[in-house]
Amino acid sequence: GKAQMVQESFQRAKEQTEAREQYFADLKRKFEDVQLNFEKDIAIERDGKAEVTRQLQNAEAAMSRQKAEMDQFKEQERIRREKEEGVRKLLHESEAKLIAAKETEEKVSAASK
Repeated sequence: GKAQMVQESFQRAKEQTEAREQYFADLKRKFEDVQLNFEKDIAIERDGKAEVTRQLQNAEAAMSRQKAEMDQFKEQERIRREKEEGVRKLLHESEAKLIAAKETEEKVSAASK
């Protein structure tokens, strides 16, 4: 009887130890899964941030390109206006000279009559 009892309590202890080992093995596996998922999430987040940063840089580059084009356009517009103004001035001067010449001509023909 005594040997039987020792045998049974030994068996129970063995089962409890195995159960405990199983529990810790499961726990360790769960922890590793959690850690793996966490690392995966961090990687995804990092990639996401990198993507956002890349898009932001692209947008900024596009904006500065458009600004440069706009500045260039404004500069061309300014040059065009200056040329136009110059031509207008020349026309105005030519017109003034023409009027002065006509007046002189009229004075001369009036005097010779």
